[in-house]
Amino acid sequence: LVYCPVAHMLWAPGGWMNSWGVLDWAGGLVVGTTAGIAGLVAAVMVGPRRGYPDTVFRPHNMTLVVLGTGMLWTGWIGFEGGTGLKADGVASMAVFTTHVAGAFGALGWTGIEWLLHHGRPSILGFCAGAVAGLAGVTPAAGYVGVAGSAVIGVVSAFVCYVMAVFVKERAGWDESLDAFGVHATGGMVGTILVAILGSPTLGGAPNDNYDIGIQLGKQLAGVAFVVAYSVIISFLLLKAIGFCTGGLRVSAEAEAKGLDIAELDDGAYLFGRQVWEQHGFVADAATTAARLVDRVTARELRGSWGHDGMRERSGRGILGQSLLPSASEDGLGSPGPSGAIEGHEPVSPLPG
Repeated sequence: LVYCPVAHMLWAPGGWMNSWGVLDWAGGLVVGTTAGIAGLVAAVMVGPRRGYPDTVFRPHNMTLVVLGTGMLWTGWIGFEGGTGLKADGVASMAVFTTHVAGAFGALGWTGIEWLLHHGRPSILGFCAGAVAGLAGVTPAAGYVGVAGSAVIGVVSAFVCYVMAVFVKERAGWDESLDAFGVHATGGMVGTILVAILGSPTLGGAPNDNYDIGIQLGKQLAGVAFVVAYSVIISFLLLKAIGFCTGGLRVSAEAEAKGLDIAELDDGAYLFGRQVWEQHGFVADAATTAARLVDRVTARELRGSWGHDGMRERSGRGILGQSLLPSASEDGLGSPGPSGAIEGHEPVSPLPG
């Protein structure tokens, strides 16, 4: 109800924005702006997470962030090049300008971090800047030249940085994925800049009748309409969903537990105490140590190291520090001939 009508308006031969001459090469308005606006409306209606903004929520795995950014960048080049449905010079230029904008967006964001804000660049900033540049060039890749795409990358990174870091904090909305701050903002920036940088005099696609002022008015009108339409329809849809489901927000208990556990009972990651408890271990250090040693089989205990040697080997971490207290310290006694600690019943081994 949001994407499909806007796609028809902009890309179908009979669409009113298409007929009017609004430029959107691969979805800066159709995809980035509509999705980002919907995300912002949802974030405002659902409300911030518990603890926000006092609690700092950092990415849980930067390796996956970098991996995902690389995959996204590769896919972005593919759909930008394929938008024209031809393997020609325009497609080649769209691929190249997309790559240039992503690179300059990454450099622009990290440069802002380094020189103006934090005093150092960050990997997360590099990834965010790359996406900002890619989002900015999406509506312009087939219309601008290489220099124009570099400008779009840098400008998109700057504007998206301001929106995702400063404006979001001042406004108080908890838009955690920055779908609005990066995708929508970048898409709107690129949609506006293509009116200027798409001019043939500035390296854009040849067009004898191109007028920057007229095209800029069309682009601004297109941005304003898509934003207004996305806000209204997204708001109405979310209201309907909340009415049908009893509310958009989960309970405080479910939020504290985590939605993957509360809703699906299937967490993606288990760390620390969760692992012990899942497999029947307890948090008590002495009992845990006893059960760890108990897992060593009788054959291993009677091996070449002997009881004490195996106990020492099984209780060392990767850095060589002993993870288990000595028998005299923990009061557990020495391992018996069966491999168990005296006074503690054996536990079944972990699966596998």
